Amino acid sequence: MDGDAAGATLRFDTAGNAIDAHDGGTVRFGDTYYLYGTSYGCGFTWQGPGSPFCGFRVYSSTDLSRWTDRGALFDAHTPAWQQACNGSTYGCFRPHVVYNAHTRRYVLWFNSYDNTVDYHVFTAARPTGPFVEAPKPTLAINKAASPTGADNGDENLFVDHDGTAYLAYTDWIGGGDLVVEQLDRTYTSGTGRFVRLNTRSTEAPGLFRRGARYYLTYSDPNCGYCGGTGTSYLTASSPLGPWTGSGTTPDIWRVADGGLTVNGGDIGLSKAGPDWTDYTMSFDTTPLQTGDGGTYAQAGWVFRADGTGTG
Repeated sequence: MDGDAAGATLRFDTAGNAIDAHDGGTVRFGDTYYLYGTSYGCGFTWQGPGSPFCGFRVYSSTDLSRWTDRGALFDAHTPAWQQACNGSTYGCFRPHVVYNAHTRRYVLWFNSYDNTVDYHVFTAARPTGPFVEAPKPTLAINKAASPTGADNGDENLFVDHDGTAYLAYTDWIGGGDLVVEQLDRTYTSGTGRFVRLNTRSTEAPGLFRRGARYYLTYSDPNCGYCGGTGTSYLTASSPLGPWTGSGTTPDIWRVADGGLTVNGGDIGLSKAGPDWTDYTMSFDTTPLQTGDGGTYAQAGWVFRADGTGTG
């Protein structure tokens, strides 16, 4: 589904039903394209208490024009998946599938918030499934984080020409920094080899290769279900970097000589824990043009304290 300023444009499958696959991606296996995405058709609403999880669907096409519904990737209607992914939770999103030529299995990753790594991994013998869950993956980042917190966010899978796979993902504990981590030979877990891209308040990376150059696009800034956010990109000669581009700027929150300085527009936490002291604060702001045609601008700043007398 795409659209313009007037609203969304519905696309229909070969049976005449609206295509119901969102926040996933399209991949080519052999001579066939497969569209994977999150389903909303059963009534799911993000952060809508009581709304059900509809699962993930896949569509196939040989011409990128006519799409055939191939059904659900797995049964998402069980009590366990409803508890993990329904509208009363952060939800489950971002299904991505790649093929592992070594194991001859199709590997599915998707984002969730019901375990300590924030992802589930499934495998299947065919690109349309059925997919069966693999053991919980491990990653280098946020291994000991809260089992229900928004610690690692939207991810993307990439398989290089030599068969090495990588996971690009968002580190929310790191303030919305992006991470690229090499996966193991089965593509079902991390190896601990990773690189940070040094972004802030970003999400939803997409990693691909063109010629000898690697590109990573991402939502900048992050904003769930928002319109009007931008897309930035970085480039590298290797998936593990170094990555360069407009997003790889130094940390704009700096504390030095009793002063807290913020240079640029961002959201950040300069210091955590009980050892706060008095700071003198200075900051530069760049107003954002908003409204119809950018006819007015906004700029602001905010402090947050955990109780009275602590601000």
